[in-house]
Order: sequence, then structure tokens, then C-alpha cells
Amino acid sequence: MSFAALVEAMGASAVDTLAGFDRAAAIEAGFKPSDAKAWAALHAVYYGPTRATRYQKALREKARASKFSLHQLALIEQHLARVSDKKQQRELRMELLSVRGGYDTLNRRAKEIVPTAATPPKDSFRVTASKMGKRSVHITADERFVADLEHAIHQYAKAIAATKSPDAPHITRPTATQMLTAFVAFMRGGLSPAGDGDGAGIPLAAPRPLLLIPLPEWTKIIRGDLDDVELSLTDGTTITGADFLNKYYANPEFGLEAATFHPTEGPVNLYRASRYANDKQRDLARATTPVCPVPGCKVPADYCQVHHITAWKNGGETNMDNLTMLCSYHNAINDDGPHPSTRGTARGGARPRNAGTMIRLRGTPMWRSPKGYTVPNPHPHYASGAMISLFGDPRRRARGRRNRPTASTNGPP
Repeated sequence: MSFAALVEAMGASAVDTLAGFDRAAAIEAGFKPSDAKAWAALHAVYYGPTRATRYQKALREKARASKFSLHQLALIEQHLARVSDKKQQRELRMELLSVRGGYDTLNRRAKEIVPTAATPPKDSFRVTASKMGKRSVHITADERFVADLEHAIHQYAKAIAATKSPDAPHITRPTATQMLTAFVAFMRGGLSPAGDGDGAGIPLAAPRPLLLIPLPEWTKIIRGDLDDVELSLTDGTTITGADFLNKYYANPEFGLEAATFHPTEGPVNLYRASRYANDKQRDLARATTPVCPVPGCKVPADYCQVHHITAWKNGGETNMDNLTMLCSYHNAINDDGPHPSTRGTARGGARPRNAGTMIRLRGTPMWRSPKGYTVPNPHPHYASGAMISLFGDPRRRARGRRNRPTASTNGPP
């Protein structure tokens, strides 16, 4: 396809391009999942089942006349998502399709005519994924509580600065770095305004990296090349070999746990005695997949659920070769079809579900797309799981076997 044809498909002919839209095919072709989701919503508006067929036909004609691109059509739906009244939504959609101009012009007009909902933000506590050894915390709470917290940390920051430099000028407004220093001191040591710690702060979390370290890395640690080794933990963070050896290995309070892994079968079983994994199995599953194994997911294993690869309801046992960690979202949408060889596919190549499923490839839990392709999670912690760390990529260990189930006859994603 030429670039001109691409512009035509996503630009002037966008509404016609949506006619045969397939969200799973778009994702497997490499399109951004958020774009695929937005286009699926557009397909529902312009081609989905409806009683208002005349209105839907009029929408398509308007969109063709306006020559709106996929991104412009998606922008309209983004603004209309704030409107709860369906009748008003239909009227505004038709009006916005009559706007002449580019993306920015449409966006300005939408802001003018689409009412903004005065919905207060929801109380929440969110922690981002690690990035270069740092994380961010976002808190949304009652304004009075946040104001009290801010005032208290201000006082702690001033007290700490005064303790360190009694002769320094009085601080009227601490810097962001000083505020963070005071906040950490407050959380860790329960500081009083005078700067004294009472030991009532949050205790340090003790990482529990099982001995799933590849032999060359362990040899480096023992030899003393500590900073050359970086270990990934199941809470989504990393530590150097020096930190592991000095803070945790050398401290009898934390102890040391070891786990062994077979190069093709994976970790060591409850059978059908219990549906729920015991602590040992949970630890081994976390060691095998330190992060949710679905491509693009960043949820650390510590916050995941134990998942039966062959569902319990379908006779799956609570054995290590049938367990993996999945975040709550991917655990809920996983395709639990009863037949592992055809899960995610159906007769004639149709896909009854688009979520994909989990399989175990030569001992390593891996996600399989609806078309039957095994795809690893590109997250760096996924590759530090026990099986990949110790024995390498299972797809390369498959001794030349093609990385596709025989039940699938679809082309590449």
C-alpha cells in the first residue's frame, strides 16, 4: 500500500474503512491497543446493531461528506463520552460531523458545544511502575486531609533544615526535594516536628528473591563483582548484587530461600486436593513470572493472582505445571476454553474470544494470541523469571519446532 492509499483509508475514506473492522486483527497487526479500542467504539457507532438505522446511515453520509479521519471521528466520541443523555449525544454527534476544518478546529468546537460534567475526582491511591529506579505516588483525597498533610510535611522540612544548618536563613517554602526528604523521614521514622524519630514509621519491606539467579550471576556475587549484577524482584523493583548480599543475604532475620527448576518442566505439587495454591506454590509461581506474563502488562507478581492454565472447572489441577501468575484483569478475561490445543480458536478459524490465553511452553508460562502465536511480555522483569534466566527463551529451546499450535490455520499476527 502506498502512503497516499494509507492517507485515503485513514482520512477521507475513514468511515468506509471501519466497515469490516476487527479489533483483534488490529492489535495483532501491531496497532496501538488504545487506538484499536477507539476504532472498535467507532465501528459500534457507525456499523453496530441498532434500531436507529436511518440515523446511523445519516451519520455515515455526514462523515463521508466531511472527510473526517479516524482520529477526528474518535475525537468526537471522546468528547461525547461525557454526555449521559443519549438523545443529546446523537444531536451533538450530528452537529460535530458538520464542522469544517482540521483536528484542532474540531477539538475547539467540541469543547464549545459539549457540556463538561462537574464530576469530582474519585478518592484514590496509585503507584506507578518503576522507571530507572524511581516510582511515583498519586493520592487523591479530601482537600482538608491533603492540606493537613502538606502543612505537616512543611513543618518537618523546616525542622530538618534547621537541625542540619542552625545558622542558615529561615525557610519559608521548602523545595520539592526538601519536602520529599521530610516525607520519607516522617514515613520511615515517625518524626516529630523537632526532628526526633520515635520509630513509628513504615518498616522497610524485605525483598524475597528466591535463588533463581543464573549460575554466572551468582558466581559474580560470590566473587565480589557485586555491582555488575542486577536482580529483579517480584514486587516490580530491582536491586544490585551488593544490596542483596549486604542487606538481605547477610541478615539472618531475612534468611535465604532456594528454588530449583527443571529446564523443560519448570518448578516443583496439591493435584486436585485443593483449588487454591499453597504458599510454596505461590512463591515458585512468582519466581517463574516476576510480572504478569501478558504482553504489555506491568503488574508485579506480588500483586497478581494465581491462575490455573487449564481451568479448575475443566479438570485442571493445582500443580506447578498448571499454575502461573496473572493480574486480576487478565485473569478475568483469559480464555478458559476446555481444550488447550484449540483455545482461542474455533472451527473455520473464527475467534470466539479476543483475549488470548495462557500456555506453558517448555516450562515457561507464555501468552498465546487468539490466532495461536506465543508472545512473550517485553517487560524486562519477565525475562528475569526463573525459567528464562536459567535456561533461556523457550521458543529457541523448542528444537526447531514452529512456535504455533497445529489447530490454528491463521496467518501471522
